[in-house]
Amino acid sequence: MHNLRNDGVDPGLDVLQAALCYLMDRYTDRPSGHLAAAVVEQLGRLVHHPEIVLLPVQQRLYARLLNRWRARAFTTPRDRGLNEVVRVRVH
Repeated sequence: MHNLRNDGVDPGLDVLQAALCYLMDRYTDRPSGHLAAAVVEQLGRLVHHPEIVLLPVQQRLYARLLNRWRARAFTTPRDRGLNEVVRVRVH
């Protein structure tokens, strides 16, 4: 579960990028389907962020990464017996 602000303001790209790095780092330490799915969700936020059109190189990169991580999330076995919830707070 990801906690996002409820004030109607999109978090900045820098905050979303930092959260993405955190999730990818956690996945590197302990690969899991839950973390892969969280990375996919975060990449989706970045790809659809209103300001990403100003950064076309990053937009293409995140779109490619999104496709790769979708495949990874689909092929990574889900954690059995783990009720780990991935929380990323965006302030």
